[in-house]
Amino acid sequence: MKVAGSFTGRGTLVLLVLAVLTLAGFLFQEMALLRLSLLLLVVLVLAAVVASLNMRKLSVRIEGPLRVHAGKKFPLKVVLRNQRNFLDSIGLKVEIKLARNLHFSAVAPWVAAGGDVLLDLAIMSRQRACVMEADYRIESNFPFGLFHRELKGTQAMAPPILIYPKKIVP
Repeated sequence: MKVAGSFTGRGTLVLLVLAVLTLAGFLFQEMALLRLSLLLLVVLVLAAVVASLNMRKLSVRIEGPLRVHAGKKFPLKVVLRNQRNFLDSIGLKVEIKLARNLHFSAVAPWVAAGGDVLLDLAIMSRQRACVMEADYRIESNFPFGLFHRELKGTQAMAPPILIYPKKIVP
């Protein structure tokens, strides 16, 4: 699993406000502006720590049927597990790519610490395929939409999902 992160538009705006407050405090020798910028820096650092903790120790398990037919919906179970003991995960969006043209996403608004959430999806493939592994991406903008964190990984499907072509009745 690979975790990546960046600032969102709001995070960049907060950094810009922080820089302007600090610069104005130094130029005008105003302690109130410097204290305000220090407080904003503390809030920003705490938000960055919470954002990185929100995505730690998450795992995904994807289960599907052994055989399905193209053009028919089939159930797919995605279990998102939070393996931490002290902090819940909030605002998670899960995107899964099973085959070349088979992408879907789901939202898990809250996953309790030490718990899991089951996302039961009904999906349909229009083409035949053999799904040996699934690529997934979990992303979050928690807290306050300041940071964008993303976790990518691959899971081998056991057993693989075989999508047969549509039955053609003459």
